[in-house]
Amino acid sequence: MNVRSLFFFHLLVFTGITLSGQQLPAKEVDELPCFQGCAQLPEGSEAKQRCCNRTLLAYLKDQLQYPEEARAAGIEGTVYVRFVVQSDGKVAQVTLLNDIGGGCGEEALRVVRNMPLWEPARLGGRAVA
Repeated sequence: MNVRSLFFFHLLVFTGITLSGQQLPAKEVDELPCFQGCAQLPEGSEAKQRCCNRTLLAYLKDQLQYPEEARAAGIEGTVYVRFVVQSDGKVAQVTLLNDIGGGCGEEALRVVRNMPLWEPARLGGRAVA
């Protein structure tokens, strides 16, 4: 079975600014967060966004391990995970939004929580969550 067809992460990346030490969602940023490996490309370019998507998908394909319980039970479907890329590039506030059972939700959370640093979003030239 193709792991990519069994898991799909709907990555809702919230951006925000810091106010009183708390990350608050923002409606707009100048640059979206980018998964690692594309720093050499121009900020805001379509090529960089494609690269970020490609490297994220490669990471997911490499890291996801289809749970044996789900495989044995024939469980397939979509797992939704939400997280925040903080201003230092770390992944935080990882939340499971939809679980299909058989250990798939737990595996999705494991993979997202273990993501390497991202390039954070930018607002006014400053890194923001």
